[in-house]
Amino acid sequence: MKIGVSTFYGINNKLILESVEELEKAGFDTIELMYEFDNLIKPEEISQLKRKKLDFSMHCPFIGVMFTHLNPAFSIPQVKMIEESLEAAHKIGCSHYVIHGGLVPSVYLMIENKKTRDFFVELFIQRFSEIFKNYSNYGMKILMENLGSHRNIGGELNDIFKIKKAIPQLGFCFDIAHAEITKQTNEIFDKLKIDYVHATDNNSIEDEHKVIGNGKINYKEIVNKLRDKGFDGKIILENLSFTECVDSYKNLKKLMK
Repeated sequence: MKIGVSTFYGINNKLILESVEELEKAGFDTIELMYEFDNLIKPEEISQLKRKKLDFSMHCPFIGVMFTHLNPAFSIPQVKMIEESLEAAHKIGCSHYVIHGGLVPSVYLMIENKKTRDFFVELFIQRFSEIFKNYSNYGMKILMENLGSHRNIGGELNDIFKIKKAIPQLGFCFDIAHAEITKQTNEIFDKLKIDYVHATDNNSIEDEHKVIGNGKINYKEIVNKLRDKGFDGKIILENLSFTECVDSYKNLKKLMK
């Protein structure tokens, strides 16, 4: 297993290259690029990142997204944003790309002649199927992430089963913190092939992004289960500051001995 770090912590106050260089200087060679405002990667940054001898992956834009909104004037620009980030990931040479399902437009589930959750899962598949297949052909593994709220597509494992069945090229990103909140950790180990991992700690209720060891998640048990499952991929830390990422790395490294 290879431990890496997300640039998520720096999106408020750092250029993407600043976060990458900070992590590189600290000795990290496995980095997940967070493609999110204010870190939307510019063409000149793509060429600079590509020149670095680092193992990059990318996380999609995710704050407030609703890809399955029924108004295309609202949803289509968001789908286009995913395409732009996929293109950037491809040009940089990212090995993996993590996708969130976005919010389910819940009002449509409640009003007269209401829609079903499956309707929106199918709409997600319709809007992304060809896009994901095309970029998978470039050799980049696209991963569907389990989310920490049932308000999101991917917050229920049935969403992921249906999407992966329709788009078999998709892999799975196991977010440990999200799984603990939704009480789906055991089911994930039982039913899904894990291709990639996100790791932070929490109180098992909220997605706090705490340092590993500072919450209630039994990471020793989870690391052992990952080993038993034969997982040998990337574990990406998603903490809220550079210092917390370093602390999580040290604590997780101890647990893995």
